[in-house]
Amino acid sequence: MAPPATAAKEFRKLPLYLGSLERLREEHIIDVVKLSLRPRRRMVVLPSKGTSDEAQAAREALAEDPYNLHLILELAHKYVTQGHVERAGNVLLRGWKRAGEIEDVHVRFCFLMKLCEVSYLLSRFKQAMAVLQDVAEPEDPVERKSYHILSCHVFGANKEVQKTLKAFQKAIEGEDFEMAVRIYALTLTDLKEVGIYSVAKSAIERMAPEGEKDSTLAMLDGFATKEPDTSLRPDDIQRYFLMAAAVAAAAVLLGLLYWLE
Repeated sequence: MAPPATAAKEFRKLPLYLGSLERLREEHIIDVVKLSLRPRRRMVVLPSKGTSDEAQAAREALAEDPYNLHLILELAHKYVTQGHVERAGNVLLRGWKRAGEIEDVHVRFCFLMKLCEVSYLLSRFKQAMAVLQDVAEPEDPVERKSYHILSCHVFGANKEVQKTLKAFQKAIEGEDFEMAVRIYALTLTDLKEVGIYSVAKSAIERMAPEGEKDSTLAMLDGFATKEPDTSLRPDDIQRYFLMAAAVAAAAVLLGLLYWLE
């Protein structure tokens, strides 16, 4: 039996990974490191507050119409913004192969990117790479930057050395040192994972103005070797997922998911 046609209404657009990077210019470089998306191979999710009334209503609506792609995105959005990582991933997975039904290229892009991001966060690295292969490189410069940074994460986790390096080079392409070093800070763990940390560091050093090379990059060298805390509070997850939609960058950076020791 064929699934019913998706309702002719606007699809919910999911938050874009990192949102606009321009807000990072005002943040200290170490705060940018704390913003970095990191998988948790030994992730421990502490008890959550439970499902909100809104999420419960969306779940019940989807249960009554399980093939409705609009409702799939609606429930995924609830889970994402409320910090239910695994639930969000499972719901998004249901719509993966139907992403082509989403006509709006930006909404479709954000949907696939969110599934890729969540898959990576849950250490489902092969799945994240498979999803990434379905994502067309966008023309929008903000979306394209997000795409290349997430690609660097995913390729690094899958030990794809050349693809990781290419994604990093694309991510810093056309940027000044101030932004390039922040992209480097976001991806330094991935770069180290595949053995190209020194290559990437050299590229950033060549962009550095006199006097900034030693101080900024020396700080990042220390953080590249640190292991993040393996406990993960639901409130932190929620703040992490909300960061792209936040208006005030300072408020977002105070509630980040991954604090380094």
